[in-house]
Amino acid sequence: MPPTDLEILCRIMGDISPPEEGDHSLSFEFLTDAAERLPLPYMVYLAMLLGTDCQFVFRPFEKTAWTVTFRFRGRPVHMAFGKFGMRVAAAAPEADRVSEEAIQVLGRAFPVVDRILQPLVDDQMRSGNVTVGNLHHVLRQRYEFFRTKAREAFDRPRGRDQLIPVPGEGGGKAVKLDLFRNAREGFYYGCAAMDAYFS
Repeated sequence: MPPTDLEILCRIMGDISPPEEGDHSLSFEFLTDAAERLPLPYMVYLAMLLGTDCQFVFRPFEKTAWTVTFRFRGRPVHMAFGKFGMRVAAAAPEADRVSEEAIQVLGRAFPVVDRILQPLVDDQMRSGNVTVGNLHHVLRQRYEFFRTKAREAFDRPRGRDQLIPVPGEGGGKAVKLDLFRNAREGFYYGCAAMDAYFS
C-alpha cells in the first residue's frame, strides 16, 4: 500500500526535531531574504504543525504571531512570523547554510501540505464557509487617484519644473529642458490607473 501524504510529509520533515534545553537562549543569525523565498506564513506554519513534533509559542512578544525553535539535522534553528514577515535564523557557526538547507526542505514539503489540505478546502468551499472582503471602494479610489494624476500630468504646461540641472564645464551648473516629462509621467500614472481599474 502506498504511503499517505501525511506519511510523505513526515519523511520530508524527518530532519526536523524539537529543540533541546537551552536552544531558546542561543544567539541566532537571521537570513536576510528568507521571507522572499517562503510561501505564505500559514503554509510554513501548517508544514511544521503537520510534519513535526515541534511546539509553537503563540504571541511570544510584541508584533509576533508565532514562533518556533527546532533542531534541523542537530543544529538549532528559529522561525517566526511577525510584523516584517517570515524570519528564519540559525545558531552560529554556518548559520546561513543551515537556514538555507532548512528552507529547501520546507520547499519540498509545501506541495504535499497543499494535497493534504485540499479536501478540507474543497469541503469549506462547498459549505459556503468562505468570506471575501469587499475592496471595491479601495480599488476605485486607487483608480481615481492615478487617473487624476495622469490628467494633471498631460494637462500641465511646460514650465520651470521641466528644467533639469546638469553639471556644466568648470564646475558650474547648466539646465536642460525635459521635453517628455509630462508625457512620461502621464503614461506612468495612466498605466497605474488601468491596472487599478481592472483589479
